[in-house]
Amino acid sequence: MNGAGLNSRRVEPPPMGELTTEIHINVDEIPDHVRDRLAASTLDLVRGILCQPGGREALDAQTRARNARLANATTGRSI
Repeated sequence: MNGAGLNSRRVEPPPMGELTTEIHINVDEIPDHVRDRLAASTLDLVRGILCQPGGREALDAQTRARNARLANATTGRSI
């Protein structure tokens, strides 16, 4: 990969030993075969959860919680 067409924005990692709440992934740098395996594994995981008793409800609860966190983050309110 020669870097042509890649996102030129580079994010510096935090100093060693410091924690961060942000993760930056340049998806243009992920090879196609890795992306495809990741997508297939994610789909297998979701299908496995949905096959379990209460799986749909658990995923729906996680989705509602994530959406509430995102809404809270964009409005600046705390729950």
